[in-house]
Amino acid sequence: MVWKLLVALALLAGACGDDEPSLPRAARVYATVSKDAEVLVIDEASHDVLKKIPVGMGPAIIIKTPDHKKLFTANWGDKTVSIIDTRNDTAKTLQMPGRPYVIAMAPDGKNVYVGLDTVNEIALIDTSTDAIARSIKFSELPASIIASPDNQTLYVATLGLGITNGGLVGVQIADGSKPWPSVTVGRSPAWITIARDGQKVYTLNFLSDTVSVVDIHSWKVTATVDTGVGSQGIIGNVTPDGKQLWVTNHGTNEVIAIDTASNTVVKRIPLAARPVGVEFNADGSRVYITDFGPDSVNEPVRASYLLTGIYDGTTPGQVRAFDTTSGAQVGPTVVTGPGATSVVVVPADE
Repeated sequence: MVWKLLVALALLAGACGDDEPSLPRAARVYATVSKDAEVLVIDEASHDVLKKIPVGMGPAIIIKTPDHKKLFTANWGDKTVSIIDTRNDTAKTLQMPGRPYVIAMAPDGKNVYVGLDTVNEIALIDTSTDAIARSIKFSELPASIIASPDNQTLYVATLGLGITNGGLVGVQIADGSKPWPSVTVGRSPAWITIARDGQKVYTLNFLSDTVSVVDIHSWKVTATVDTGVGSQGIIGNVTPDGKQLWVTNHGTNEVIAIDTASNTVVKRIPLAARPVGVEFNADGSRVYITDFGPDSVNEPVRASYLLTGIYDGTTPGQVRAFDTTSGAQVGPTVVTGPGATSVVVVPADE
């Protein structure tokens, strides 16, 4: 009888296939580590590091498909995008014609939009084939990109060379036309995000220490949020309920929460490290923050990293979770290699 049971189990394992996990997987946190060219897989409950996935050089930004089956990383160090299969946590790499300065996901998950430095274009990666389907030409660097909920429009930030104010442009995905004139925002809007209902676009103005709120119907800046002198907001994300925009202030070593109804800062969490990435778990009760580690507060802001794509720091980074209501840290700190930059959360298998 024992051997029959063993044979049955072996047949069952073969039917499952090598690529498919045999048991449902718990919620996981994926964090890019620039200097080590890897993505850490972290158990959301225990904060144990489950695996290290090698990717292209200098992974700076990570995003996920809506079905959570794939992750994409923008690798600043070797002009590639890495594609991770979350079923087995393995990666393959796609060569790009320029440095992938930013990447964004289509709401339907069918395309990844890649803003390319040096060639000044937006490449569209088809997520079914993991190949570049076409490109939209641009007159300057598309520094940050977000797609409208109906996936008809790309909102694109342009830097204005850092000495003048940047702009926000609307681009039709179908034909690449730009029917809306550039809206002037703050200096160096190196990151943008969008309200959950798609009615407002937020630009994080790195050199102005502000967030500009752009109404998509009037196509005007309707509010400017002061994030603090020297704050240098670097990445922002809206909570799942849409009520707050959380921003990592890289210059002042804190994360802030902005009320999206009143456009006021309602929470500040000091971090004693230079933060970068920010994302929430499924119900919004926790926020995950990546940072460059405690020693980073004694070092100057690494502006050269933004320009060259090469992270030259040597001190360990961190991934930490915080309660979004109390602001208290939840669970242990995950210590990473140098340059912990971006983070996504993949919920447990249903």
